Order: sequence, then C-alpha cells, then structure tokens
Amino acid sequence: MKKLHTIFKDTNWLGVWNRFSSHYPAETENEQYYYKLYSKLREITPSRSSTKLIIDEKISRLNSVKLVTVLGILSNNEIDYALEFSPWEEWLGMEVESATLAQYSGTDIVAHCLFEMVYAGNGKYDKPLLGRYSFASI
Repeated sequence: MKKLHTIFKDTNWLGVWNRFSSHYPAETENEQYYYKLYSKLREITPSRSSTKLIIDEKISRLNSVKLVTVLGILSNNEIDYALEFSPWEEWLGMEVESATLAQYSGTDIVAHCLFEMVYAGNGKYDKPLLGRYSFASI
C-alpha cells in the first residue's frame, strides 16, 4: 500500500489534468483552480490516519452512467462514505488500498481524489459556495 501523499508526489500536473478532464469534463473551465489545489496538496504535510482509501465504481440505475466515488475503510472495517468532509492532511495520510492501486493508475487516483476533496468544500482551504466550491479560497 502507498499513502495518498506519496502518490501525489509521484505524479505530474499534465498527466493528472489529462485524466481529470476526461473523467470530469464539466470541470475543465476550472483548470487553474485545480492546478493550484494540486500544487498545494503536494506541499501539505500529511497527518496520521488509520483510514484506508478505496475507489469504487457503480453503474447508476437511473441512466446507466458509471459513477466513481472515493471511500474510506475505517479501522473497524466500516465504510466512510463522506471523506469529502475530512481534513486534507488526513486524506494525504491515508493508505490507498491495494486493490485500488492495482486497478487505477496514480494519475487516475489523484484525479478522482481532487474532485472528491472539493465536492463539499473543506475547512481552511476551501469553503462551500451555493453547493459548489470557492475558487478564490485557493
């Protein structure tokens, strides 16, 4: 297993953005924001975390679209469905589960995590704004 922070450090922006924009095309107008976020996350010191990070895919019953979500497995093996409310330092200290490492490239893992990390806004680095995120906060 690898810590998410190590995976961030092992990637480069162009590779991450290529994968991010293919997964989340509606977000391409916000490239500068995500670039600043990516750069900041590479510099943050991770905190200790006993949560393991996994990426899960499901097919929507409504429209047959593939849905990708980032989840956590807590130390008691329960699933945390709301990682987007966790501090980024904690995210970065999480180990990525081995099946996720086998199924996804580092750039895909970082792309999905970037999207999830700002989905609901996040503390001192990001604030929710009408259900979206504040681009001025980065």
